[in-house]
Amino acid sequence: MPDHSTPFVVRGKRAALRRCLMAGTCLLVLAGCADFRAPVYQRPETPAKPDWARQGSITVSPAETIVPNWWQAFRDPYLDGLVDKAIAGNYDIKVLAARIKVAGAQIAEAKAGALPVFDVGAGASFEKSTGTSAIKTYNLGTQVNWDIDIWGKVEKGVQAQTAEFNATEADWRAGYLTLVSNVSTTYFQILQFDEQIDQQSKTLARNKQILTTYQAMFQNGLIPKIRVMQQQAEINRLTKDLLELRRSRDISENALATLVGVPAGVFKVPAGRLQERVQLPAVPAGLPSQLLSRRPDIVAAEYRVLESVNLVGQARLAQLPSVSLTAHGGTASFALSDLDYGIRGSGERAGQCRRAQEAARGTAAAGSAIARGVGADRGAAEGRRGVAA
Repeated sequence: MPDHSTPFVVRGKRAALRRCLMAGTCLLVLAGCADFRAPVYQRPETPAKPDWARQGSITVSPAETIVPNWWQAFRDPYLDGLVDKAIAGNYDIKVLAARIKVAGAQIAEAKAGALPVFDVGAGASFEKSTGTSAIKTYNLGTQVNWDIDIWGKVEKGVQAQTAEFNATEADWRAGYLTLVSNVSTTYFQILQFDEQIDQQSKTLARNKQILTTYQAMFQNGLIPKIRVMQQQAEINRLTKDLLELRRSRDISENALATLVGVPAGVFKVPAGRLQERVQLPAVPAGLPSQLLSRRPDIVAAEYRVLESVNLVGQARLAQLPSVSLTAHGGTASFALSDLDYGIRGSGERAGQCRRAQEAARGTAAAGSAIARGVGADRGAAEGRRGVAA
């Protein structure tokens, strides 16, 4: 009978082919609409003022304004020693320095993504059955896998980690400046408290002398008792303020001890006057606006924006197909001593079998010869009986 189902089969295959082509076309159109391009970072522009009220006041450049050891301009050896001790013993600076090392290691880790990966494995197996010798098998295998970075995904990751490293370094510089600034400010506050305590002590001593005078005048009836009470109240207020100043100095001293890395209560700052110990450096009348771009906190924030842009680019490139090369290799072998013993044993057993077969064949041939001899003797005896008859 003729097969009428062939045209339907052909039409079904054509319809399936058309559906596959339409699906492939839709995928290509969607892929063309998707944006896989990595974004390009553009530094935002800050609005600048066209002119300034005092042009002649800005007479210094940013390089001349910022110096690494700016605290030495106060010419106070004790302050220099405090800053050196704080930099060497402050734990916050040590933590920030350790984060810089971690960020550097993350850059190396990101770069390692473009290198091939090697996997090597080795093993051994032992097998023992009843009546047979032990069989030892050794195997060694290796695998190499290399993801080829044809789109630059790994490079974007390296750029992101590099931006994070620069931001971490800026954090360290910000912590460094903050620490030195806090040490200097706290030290200046302690010296100011010393001056205020000295002035308050002198004021309290004078008011005590006045109180003594008022008490003598009151005893002589020259002034009413209310004046003596008012003066006593003033002395009480001055005494309270003096105690508050001393408490504030102790608090500042404990804070300075914490910044330096010394237990609070053990560290003591010798009393002194601020104007006698510190020499004020020359401060320019105006500072250029470019100094803001050199602030470590602003630099760190800008680098982290750059890191985010690179991570967005890496995420977009991760949507593209990847190309990788993979290679496998390995070998396996028996133990040579056991293999040689097995070969010798097999040869000996084969020789024994051959010798047994040859002995069997010889026994069979001898039996056949004996049988033939017995038959001949029987025929000769029967012949002699016939002749005698």
